[in-house]
Amino acid sequence: MKSILTLICILLVTPVVNAGWFDDDEQKLREVEQQLTVQRQATENWELASFSLGAACLLLFTVGTAIGSKARHDARTQQSAQ
Repeated sequence: MKSILTLICILLVTPVVNAGWFDDDEQKLREVEQQLTVQRQATENWELASFSLGAACLLLFTVGTAIGSKARHDARTQQSAQ
């Protein structure tokens, strides 16, 4: 009998739960998803920029090496011709 009275007291004292309590969490979840989308887009932009820069550096290194090799070869050819 005491447990039934305790249960009734607990049910009467506790506040009524609002069925829409998750609406605020849904809004927060949408905001976090939006922030994540923006961050992901920024990361993709940085990845593209760094890849482009790396490819350009590799191309310039290759062209510079070829020009230097050609210049050294021409200099040795001129020295041996004299």
